[in-house]
Amino acid sequence: MTQYGCARHHTRRTPTISLVMGNDWRYWSHSPERGQEGWDRWINQTMKSLLRKIHTEQELIDAQFEPKDGGSTFYAQIPSENHSFLETFRNHSKFFKIYNDTFVYSVNSSLTNPIVTAYQKPGCPVIYNSKVEPLYAFFDRHKFGALHKYPYSELSKIPIFKVAALYFVKGNLKQVQRRNLQLAAQNECSNTVYGWVDMKEEVDEKENSKYLRFIRAYDLPLMVFIDRRSETTAVWKKALLRAKTELIPNLFKKAESAQPKVVSQPRISPISLILGTIFGIFAYFAFSYFYPLLKPHKAQRYNEV
Repeated sequence: MTQYGCARHHTRRTPTISLVMGNDWRYWSHSPERGQEGWDRWINQTMKSLLRKIHTEQELIDAQFEPKDGGSTFYAQIPSENHSFLETFRNHSKFFKIYNDTFVYSVNSSLTNPIVTAYQKPGCPVIYNSKVEPLYAFFDRHKFGALHKYPYSELSKIPIFKVAALYFVKGNLKQVQRRNLQLAAQNECSNTVYGWVDMKEEVDEKENSKYLRFIRAYDLPLMVFIDRRSETTAVWKKALLRAKTELIPNLFKKAESAQPKVVSQPRISPISLILGTIFGIFAYFAFSYFYPLLKPHKAQRYNEV
């Protein structure tokens, strides 16, 4: 592999086996193994599905808190173990494993068709609708959970209709911060995307520093809520869990009141525009002709001889 090839695939040595899935090199895995036998072992382990069966409601709740490195939880209910959808679900779980997503399923014999649910935040189910989008697109749209670490390239891709709730730190999240961020997002089923940003990484890039410049005015860590539609930004330096009750409700009220008001204007038809123009020209010439006749004549003054 050439030097350009190593840089393109973000490898430091050759020969190297890499698992290239998706378009973002941040999620490509590189084998630490050397030699054919080690590579085969690594490929089999990396491509192994982590899909598992659950039996109780508590197991489903635990699965929603399971992703600790930025993933979401996908839950499938199927009519039977022999249903063909189970294999489809298993195959998708292999691909989205690189995003640290959790895949679980249960059997519900009362169902006719499978039901797939995504949990980006604990307690906030989003049910898949096959009439709206393909299954892969559904997984891709919900693959990042509340503990996802956002690089700048992904920050700029957060949909404008979403409120970004981002926790800014220097370095990695501490264990207590991870837990509190998950709890802050739990049951917060509004139109909000949770995640965190490591300013140690982002501050080195010019483009990123321009976008995140205002963060440097504050001491870290801190929580920032950004609503681009209403141009509302709120900085929260108190405890994460208090933001859930003290800041978020007021933030959405402000965002709602800040929405620009649209004033409907009467639509002007082309015929009305033409007639209006003709009338304006006629009025101008009529005024120019009759105005001198209507002006009062000044009395003439004669000089006495």
